[in-house]
Amino acid sequence: MTVGYILGTGVLVLPSAMSQLGYVLGSLTCIIFAILSTYIGLLLGRLRNDFHPDCLSYKMLARKCVGVRFEYALEFLTCINWFMTMALYILTAVEAFQAAFSFKMCGYYWGLVCLVLLTPCMLIETMKSMEWMAAISDAAAIMIIILVLALIASEDQDLPSDHKHNVWPKHSDFLTSYNPISSFLFAYQGQSIFLEVMSEMKNPREWPKSVYFSHTLMATAYGITAVVGYYYKGNDVPAYLPSGLKDGPAKTVVNLLVAYHVLVAYIINNVPLAAMLKRRYMKGAETSRAKHFVLSFVMLVGAWMLTNLIPFFKDMVSIIGALCGSPIMIGLPPLFYYY
Repeated sequence: MTVGYILGTGVLVLPSAMSQLGYVLGSLTCIIFAILSTYIGLLLGRLRNDFHPDCLSYKMLARKCVGVRFEYALEFLTCINWFMTMALYILTAVEAFQAAFSFKMCGYYWGLVCLVLLTPCMLIETMKSMEWMAAISDAAAIMIIILVLALIASEDQDLPSDHKHNVWPKHSDFLTSYNPISSFLFAYQGQSIFLEVMSEMKNPREWPKSVYFSHTLMATAYGITAVVGYYYKGNDVPAYLPSGLKDGPAKTVVNLLVAYHVLVAYIINNVPLAAMLKRRYMKGAETSRAKHFVLSFVMLVGAWMLTNLIPFFKDMVSIIGALCGSPIMIGLPPLFYYY
């Protein structure tokens, strides 16, 4: 489940980030954030298992460690971040469907297709009940990486030596250098959902094994994708790796796998967000399944409408993710542990 939540299509932008940072700094950035994310995951596990076993979410940990006001502020930021991310998943699925098929259909209608596909899944209330979907999504993510790298290597008529490569970063300003570093940082984000995952484990004490396994898998996948993609395309690597594929059955398969993966990621986000809202405004776990469905469906429609109403939605999500995601990953776990 941890792999399915964190390991997503963001890995496919890492070769472009590598082109900005060069082989040395890009590889070091990937390794450093992998170690940092592993440490944060272990820290959260110790906080939950050794000190606050009754905490089921990030916001409950905030109340225990810091106070009620901080809990309310974190709850608000977490809800906004999750909801915006869910809307971005719908937009990513729409773009994947458009790239998968040769016939042209407006993104508005592909969004409706996503709405129809996701609606039955709004009945899902727990992580445990969707383990099989997450397992298939994990496999899809790995298949996407393997297929894209294999196709990039086989379809490219040029030799790797025909492309320019950088060992060290390009000379650029701070913001230009920050963007590729943030791509690696965001690739490891997902800490805000760790406590929900732990709370549904049969034995939460096994959490460290999950952290080591998932981060080893992710770091390996990220490193191979970034280095191999950059090796074959050099500084000509596209910002989003699948966009460099030639039209054909293989490209269709890749984009359909991407669509499935991000739609499952939407459901994984929806479960804790709905649970948080039910605890705040309803009866928590005692809320009826019908009310859970209505709440989840309203959020689904709202996310779909958001992607259609705001033309610069992706840029807005990037800003919100930078403001909310980095503190949640790096700043808050040590703060909670300190208190």
